[in-house]
Amino acid sequence: MIARYEFDAFFTRVPDRAVNGIDVRPRGVDYRTDEVDAAAMAEWRRAYKALPPVRQMMVATIIWLYRGEPDKTWLARLPSTWHAADAVAALVEAGALRDWSRFVALYPGW
Repeated sequence: MIARYEFDAFFTRVPDRAVNGIDVRPRGVDYRTDEVDAAAMAEWRRAYKALPPVRQMMVATIIWLYRGEPDKTWLARLPSTWHAADAVAALVEAGALRDWSRFVALYPGW
């Protein structure tokens, strides 16, 4: 989903830090030190704000699944919650519901 929807501004591969075979990580953190990179995080947040809501939903979903808990690092003070009916309608209208639901259903963290 990251490649298909061109979310490279938000995620990167960190092969030497794979967890359970997953090497994709959100940008904005220096994974050698696990510290937030302020400039990279500012860019991440700027790019997120520029996305249309349906793409924000998709990026937020990836973050939620990655974190496995409420996020206060990437999504703090950003639009990241939607009513389910509105989200599904937006995903259907954008032609992304199938990709989004497949990603959620097959996410290895389940």
